[in-house]
Amino acid sequence: MGSRVELSWESVPHDGASATVGFPPSFDRAEYDELFRAWCQERHECIELKFCLEETVRLLTRLMSEGEVSVQSRRRAKRLLHAIKDANERGDRG
Repeated sequence: MGSRVELSWESVPHDGASATVGFPPSFDRAEYDELFRAWCQERHECIELKFCLEETVRLLTRLMSEGEVSVQSRRRAKRLLHAIKDANERGDRG
């Protein structure tokens, strides 16, 4: 029977998920900064879209329970639709 370390190494996936992270010999700081900014922007847009979709679910649930649509609810729905559309368009460009 092997040690715990040997067992954990045997369970490591070979799909790149456990790839070694480090800086190559020709490290370009600007390239890494740009990649990090792109990752942060994508993450922000994903979170923003998630919040919009959660709010949409709450609004639709309320509308279904009330059985009618108020002027405020209609305005809120339009704002949410625009926010979702904008987030999707930014994602499509990226």
